[in-house]
Amino acid sequence: MDINILKVTVNELKQELRPLLEKISNLTKESSYLAVQMGSYYRHELKCEPNRAVKITLNMGKDYEMTTTAIGKCFLAYSEHLQGSLSKEYEKDDFTLIEKEVATIRNTGYALDIEAYDPDLNCVAIPIFHKNRPIAVLCVSGPSFRFKESQFLESLHIMDLVLREHGKYENRICFD
Repeated sequence: MDINILKVTVNELKQELRPLLEKISNLTKESSYLAVQMGSYYRHELKCEPNRAVKITLNMGKDYEMTTTAIGKCFLAYSEHLQGSLSKEYEKDDFTLIEKEVATIRNTGYALDIEAYDPDLNCVAIPIFHKNRPIAVLCVSGPSFRFKESQFLESLHIMDLVLREHGKYENRICFD
């Protein structure tokens, strides 16, 4: 198999997924992000913000840790190598909790961050796949006073629908 077939550049992703992020933000009325992995960190590469008085803005180009956010845990869930590397930085009991979260993400196809990274922020994130390989994470986030459990599920359905309509990339959301 030609390895270049599997490769999708960050610029290609940004170009292809910008309209999807815009649609996701328009439908959810919340901020949406595209994040890519950079070794043991990730970075927001695209964001789309709704036209609302109160909105969440995360830093573009900043490196974020994998174990502290829904986006990072999505990347962690599909990389045994990354799990092995990061497990060395934690006490066994602490990493056991992360492993449980990672198992849940693999089973459900999404991750939640309910005021864990920031007390004013809630987030739902899904890994996106190309040819069965995780290549990026889509995320919808909003202020915790407004973006709650019912909006998480609605956002997951919207991200799923928008990705399916696009057709090139997949997700593994399980709505059971």
